[in-house]
Amino acid sequence: MTIENKIIMRLILIPLLFFSLLFISAKDGCNSNKIRNPIYGNWVWAKTFCCGRNSVWSDPNTCGYSQNLEINPDGTYRLHRTNDKVQKGKYTIRKGLNDFQLQQGDTSLVIQMGEDPPSYINFIGDTLVLSRGYMDYDNVYYVREIVIIKNK
Repeated sequence: MTIENKIIMRLILIPLLFFSLLFISAKDGCNSNKIRNPIYGNWVWAKTFCCGRNSVWSDPNTCGYSQNLEINPDGTYRLHRTNDKVQKGKYTIRKGLNDFQLQQGDTSLVIQMGEDPPSYINFIGDTLVLSRGYMDYDNVYYVREIVIIKNK
């Protein structure tokens, strides 16, 4: 094999190898089923801003209770207040508040838990905001529950 043939082979093989590796590594790389949804997990209620013209801030101190929200990848949720009130059931996540809003270009993520009105999903750092402010209702702020594992 001549030097010219070796150079031509390298010019063909190197890009071929590069693109082969690129396509192999990209296979299912953007598969939404493999992307961890940041809403999954345990959340601790921090504060709520509610409602309409006479809106006020409330939190565990002003209300006398706390609540935890657990959102599971299997489509179930559990909302537990320290006063033993528990709400649990199925939730759905979709884009747009409803079909009409989606057709109008509303592509924001929305969660609907059980029969409750849907809430827009927003993140401010590690804070989850579930907002129903679109109908002068509550904006609820949760922080991700951090589990500390002690080494023995």
